[in-house]
Amino acid sequence: MVALKKLSGTRVLVRGLPGSAAGRGGVTPPLPAICDNELNIFDHLSGEHLTQFLAAANRVVCRSGYTSVMELAGLGKRNVVLVPTPGQPEQEYLGDHLQKMRLSVCQQQETLDLEEGFGKAAELPGFVMLFQDTDTRSSTSDLIRKRVL
Repeated sequence: MVALKKLSGTRVLVRGLPGSAAGRGGVTPPLPAICDNELNIFDHLSGEHLTQFLAAANRVVCRSGYTSVMELAGLGKRNVVLVPTPGQPEQEYLGDHLQKMRLSVCQQQETLDLEEGFGKAAELPGFVMLFQDTDTRSSTSDLIRKRVL
């Protein structure tokens, strides 16, 4: 969180704490309001709202878990910094693999430097590269399996 506080502009941090009031009872609450040029913190967002925030984001920093990566890939995101959860070898592997493919930058939590990470990420083609020169009849998951996994 300290790294996000150092950045300027409007920032959204989703802590990913299940069990919060968002989305209980099968009803999606209204999209939460955010304050411009501030760090906005949410314990949880519905899948729909999280997708809306991710789609609108110019830069993304998140864990390198499979589900997060698939959401970023499906949106064709650029300017992504992945931070594997310490002690999760599958996230470490996936983050490193995606960095080698030039889809994102991967940084360790202990040495996180978002200014440097986003500087490097801006030079990469990002996940949008997955959709270049492809047969439009292929599904997103097929494309990801062929190119990433």
